[in-house]
Amino acid sequence: MNIIAEKNIPLAEVRAILRDKKKEYSKEGKEQLYEQKRALDHANRSTKLNLRDSRKLIEQLSQLEFKLNEDQIIKICDLLPETVDDI
Repeated sequence: MNIIAEKNIPLAEVRAILRDKKKEYSKEGKEQLYEQKRALDHANRSTKLNLRDSRKLIEQLSQLEFKLNEDQIIKICDLLPETVDDI
């Protein structure tokens, strides 16, 4: 396997990618790798937003006047802190 690019993505997107892979593997009669199963389980348990809402929140956070980098925005999207102190 060759790594083409590396990029941080929100858990909602991880979940969507792994669900698509699971469907693809099922059609081919294959089973997901152990690591893929564990990652999907983690994403299912930890994700609070769906993919559409996650992308919308990322867009809104990136338009704020705060100087947040992409990694910080994604982490906020994944954790959904309730107060400033939670950040």
